[in-house]
Amino acid sequence: MAGAAEHSALTGAILKGTATNYLRVAVKLVKTVMLTRILQYHLGVDFYGYWTLLWAVFGYATLLEFGFGRTMQKYTAEGVDTPERLLSFNRIFSAVLASYLGIALALLAISALLAVNLESVFRLPEGDTGYYRTVFWVFGIGCAVVFPTGICTEILAGMHKIHWRNWVIILNQLLELAGIWLTFRLGGSLLAIAVFTCANNLFSNIVMAATIRRRIPGIRFTFSGLSVATFRRIADFSVFSYLMSIAALVIFRTDRVVLGVCSGIAAVAVYQFGTRIPELFQYFTGQLTETMGPTASRLYLRGEHEELRRYMLIASKVNVFLGAGALVGAGFLAAPILKAWLDLDSAEVLNITYVMLFSGFLSVAFRDTANVFMQMSGRHRIIAVSVIFEAVFNLGLSLALVFRYHALGVAIGTLIPNALLALFVMFPLAAGHMKLGLWEYFTRVYLPVIPAALLTALALWGFRHFISEWNWPLILTAAAVAGILYPAAAGMLLFTAAERRALLDRCRSLAAR
Repeated sequence: MAGAAEHSALTGAILKGTATNYLRVAVKLVKTVMLTRILQYHLGVDFYGYWTLLWAVFGYATLLEFGFGRTMQKYTAEGVDTPERLLSFNRIFSAVLASYLGIALALLAISALLAVNLESVFRLPEGDTGYYRTVFWVFGIGCAVVFPTGICTEILAGMHKIHWRNWVIILNQLLELAGIWLTFRLGGSLLAIAVFTCANNLFSNIVMAATIRRRIPGIRFTFSGLSVATFRRIADFSVFSYLMSIAALVIFRTDRVVLGVCSGIAAVAVYQFGTRIPELFQYFTGQLTETMGPTASRLYLRGEHEELRRYMLIASKVNVFLGAGALVGAGFLAAPILKAWLDLDSAEVLNITYVMLFSGFLSVAFRDTANVFMQMSGRHRIIAVSVIFEAVFNLGLSLALVFRYHALGVAIGTLIPNALLALFVMFPLAAGHMKLGLWEYFTRVYLPVIPAALLTALALWGFRHFISEWNWPLILTAAAVAGILYPAAAGMLLFTAAERRALLDRCRSLAAR
């Protein structure tokens, strides 16, 4: 059993990781706002849609990852503080790294095959097909080179050093924005930004590798890790993690591919515009959950189940608090933001935004916390089965709706399976995992935020009712009012006095360091 000092250290790691996560999200928000505008202006609709499609297609590279990334994070979280644990860690590290190198070679082969048959797979805009093929091939090579170094992000997360990883990612984001802007200033093209983006990602992972080498000087690649016994040891967790990765890719990446095949590149661009605000919503609300995996794994390994449930309950409250507030704010301000940001007043884009915002809220409020804690607490099989069901339902429904409703049909095809799983599967499973009745779980976690959300919605409705011409100062003013009103009301209703006091004390302690 861990003592108070270790629990304090775990809490500190979670808070530092979450704080830097939000700093990273803020930087990404600025980068996304500026970079979307830059890319839209310099590339045009066709090249911008193709750039989006590239990211969607190569997102499928994680299909080849076999769940080893999450496994690496889990086994790193168990510690390397003794020679025996370091030896065990090195075996797992070696097996995963060797697998990643093999995957990179497979990714090269797949990229070459797709590049040769590019015009047969996608409905490309009119123009130089050879140029599209070259960009695809160069981007594929870059992804293959970067892929094995991705192990570094998982190791840092498992070490409870997510804040270190975040600082490197922040640097990466700033370099990406500056580099792409400078590339266009110098007369660069889509091919140039593909090369720069891959090089920038590789540089960031090399920096992480140097950090890991300093913190774990005994890290070694050992051929003893390339044994059947080692792969068998990690297979139980990695196989189900892999199935969840496949399902997640179907859910979050297939939408653009379906549109690219069935409706054309222009529909991909419409969908991309409609999902910009929901994606930012996900970034804003999902940062605490990201830091909880290693903590959940360590507490479960040591049998501290009561402490594990306490962390899970607090994380659930925080996610519902963030999700409800962000849903109300983004929902009421979506139309003004799209107009001021991208000069868009398309009803189709706005409807996609609303659908995906609500889907994102269901994920954050009902699923994300339970997914992480249950996956790291021996319940990964049931999570995998539920996500696979969602992926199959999502793909089938999207294909059924895309020809009639186009991009909006794909968005609806994402929402419906997510809603069914969130409300009727994950909600009762999470309550049971925390040993709470459904009504008690609802009243402790969800009910308290409803008055605060309604009050904030009323205030934003007033802004929308009295303001006809929006601009950025007015949008920021409305957001600031909501950002003050909602936390003040919801924080008092959702968190107990002891929880608020403990959180404030811990934040003061970290700020004083």
